Amino acid sequence: MSNSKAGINRRSMFGTVAGTAALGSMFVDRPAGAQPLQSGGVNRNSAPSQLRITDMRAIRIAANFDYPIIRIDTNQGVYGLGELRDAGNEGMALVLKPHIMGRNPLNIEPILDSVRNFANQRRFGGGYSALDMALHDISGKVFGVPAWRLIGSQYRDRVRCYCDTTETDDPKTHAARILARKKMGFTFFKMDLRPWMIRKTPGAVNTRGLATAKGLQIYGEHLQAVRDAIGWDQPLVAHHFGPLDVKDSIRHARSFEQYELAWAQDLLQVGTLGTGDAPRNWRAYK
Repeated sequence: MSNSKAGINRRSMFGTVAGTAALGSMFVDRPAGAQPLQSGGVNRNSAPSQLRITDMRAIRIAANFDYPIIRIDTNQGVYGLGELRDAGNEGMALVLKPHIMGRNPLNIEPILDSVRNFANQRRFGGGYSALDMALHDISGKVFGVPAWRLIGSQYRDRVRCYCDTTETDDPKTHAARILARKKMGFTFFKMDLRPWMIRKTPGAVNTRGLATAKGLQIYGEHLQAVRDAIGWDQPLVAHHFGPLDVKDSIRHARSFEQYELAWAQDLLQVGTLGTGDAPRNWRAYK
């Protein structure tokens, strides 16, 4: 009799445990809209290990420049998008297509390492950059996480962007263009100060085509006109001063101090001085 009771107790205990486990499965934390779990608790609808790249295509989006966008497709219907930097040419990415076909797009680093020798640096690396973006886009979709999660932690959910402005040799027009952008809602501005803008003024550029003291005064007229238009509380950036060396850079920076720039961008054009790109071109820093 005691053995019979013990057996019933054991059966009752196992039944209780099984029921509790079934109840617990109802509260599994899964993303909203996720597919139901398959038998065994594993979703085998799309196996990442079987994912393969099947195509790469490109389009252009017309804006102030034509921006090439690539799309990488896979055998499981997941695709990734990437943008070529600086309004480059889609051929910079499409030339890499033969090197990625049939590969698993989740192997991001091995793929990028294998195509690096077929890409280039600076703007000619746009195809490589687009491929990098598209592979991360695919991986994020496959694993159900934002692309940023694949490379680290989130520090912010909003990024303040600056608005670039088409240059002109007329300070008033320059100011009007940036003011128009402020009225569009932008709060951070960038303007170009190129040597061609001052070249028509005698003595404004030196024999190397860079701004002299007189030329810097004209740059200052542009900066002052913009400050008068948008105010001093708005961050402002200036760029494209020509192939400056270290002394030129210091001279320009001191001239710009009074206009309280957020920064003067790429003062030292390392890639245009001597031979090679940074950090190999150490001569540019002398």
